[in-house]
Amino acid sequence: MFSGAFLFRKAKIQKAIKQERWEKMDYQMFKEQLAALLKRKAGDDFEVKVESVQKLNGIEKEAFVISRKKDWIAPTIYVELLYECCLQGVPLSQIAEKVLEQYRKVEAEARRPEKAAFFTNWKNAAPQIYCELIHAEKNRTLLSEVPHRKFLDLAVVYYYQMRGNRVPDATILIHETHRELWGISAEELDARAWENTLRDLPVRTDSLMMYLKEEYGVTFPMFELGPLAEQFYLVSNRRGKLGAICMCYPGVLESLSQRFEASLYVIPSSIHECMVIPDYDVFPEECLSDMVRDVNEKTVKPQEILSDHVYYYHRESGELTLCEEET
Repeated sequence: MFSGAFLFRKAKIQKAIKQERWEKMDYQMFKEQLAALLKRKAGDDFEVKVESVQKLNGIEKEAFVISRKKDWIAPTIYVELLYECCLQGVPLSQIAEKVLEQYRKVEAEARRPEKAAFFTNWKNAAPQIYCELIHAEKNRTLLSEVPHRKFLDLAVVYYYQMRGNRVPDATILIHETHRELWGISAEELDARAWENTLRDLPVRTDSLMMYLKEEYGVTFPMFELGPLAEQFYLVSNRRGKLGAICMCYPGVLESLSQRFEASLYVIPSSIHECMVIPDYDVFPEECLSDMVRDVNEKTVKPQEILSDHVYYYHRESGELTLCEEET
């Protein structure tokens, strides 16, 4: 007969071996095992697929897509987020249950009569469509699937802003399939998106010093940032999200140019904002371009990079060009 101490040690050893095996589970093994478990738990009436989701700037993320067969409700749940739970020691069965629980919540919400047509009907969707600015070449594959308008080396695309406070920044990128579902032209989509954007997301222009003070409570003595600090202006919308599009708003760059009585350098900080600096022959264009590339490489998330180029607003003509076009 085994003693209680022996059985305890045996159980402890087995648990340690199991934990070590779990910690060694790599991403691919996790993905395959969770997919199989989800299919088994969901049942024959469901489809469970792993798809590659195209994000901005060529970034792709794998996601589980769960749906009833021949149903339009198909929420996506990113694999890497679930894998992080795995690495923290959460059992596979518990992760699967959480995924299916999330699906059931989304399905129940989507099937509410007032919710079912929130996005499938143009009349319902139209008030929540807005414009966003992204890099054209970095998103060449994506642009083949979404309505867009080219702007220099950038592209204006469109997104649906989810309502409610559960996920305040949740958006849906508009694809050609959505436009076809709504039965509208690209011109109608563009016009409505710009109408909403200019009305609901007004521009905000602040000096860099004022922005740091208001947003973060940070103040710097003038001698630390130098006398040119007040000439750095941030341009975004009042939400501070997807606000680089404000550089395209009518009159924004013209107004800043008049304020400074100079042409402007427009520096793409990210898809969320840009920085404007008057051209007082102080900053060499090469230095500004190097600064943009350095910040993109070290600070900005890959999917939030707007461009590696600096733009130039000509005060006399009101034209915006790439700095490389300057002579």
